[in-house]
Amino acid sequence: MGKIVGKGGHIFGIDLSPAMCQIAKQRCESLPCQVDVICGDAVQILTNTNEMFDRISMTFTLELFDETDATQLLKAAASKLVPGSGRMVIVSMSTAVEKAGCMMGCYACCRCVCPCVVDCKPIDLEAIVTKVKELAIVTRSILPMYGLAVEIIEVNIEVD
Repeated sequence: MGKIVGKGGHIFGIDLSPAMCQIAKQRCESLPCQVDVICGDAVQILTNTNEMFDRISMTFTLELFDETDATQLLKAAASKLVPGSGRMVIVSMSTAVEKAGCMMGCYACCRCVCPCVVDCKPIDLEAIVTKVKELAIVTRSILPMYGLAVEIIEVNIEVD
């Protein structure tokens, strides 16, 4: 298996939170490749850049948005994948019950009582991804994580 990003590689990270951007910048200083951490709205940033990407990773992101905004973010990301070879992997807390334990009920209760602290909501990731006609699901997995269900979907650009 080859390196995903080597010394000549370039990584872009986007986060809305200035505090998270600062932490990411500090952690990336010692990496052997160029890393640009951009703070701001990902949809606006992706829409206004000419960059195209070989790979995009969205990890525990879409749960923070309503379905309309999540779909809009996926469409913006899809428009920046290199046609034919670009891939995106999306990881999300899932509503899939087959891999969820009793912790899912505890998590839902905590989120109901204190949504400002427990801000991620489990989502039906597959349903959201399939609403983006530009994307085709390559693989889908649902795994348990600390009693919660996590969905991992790999997509590419739909070829007509």
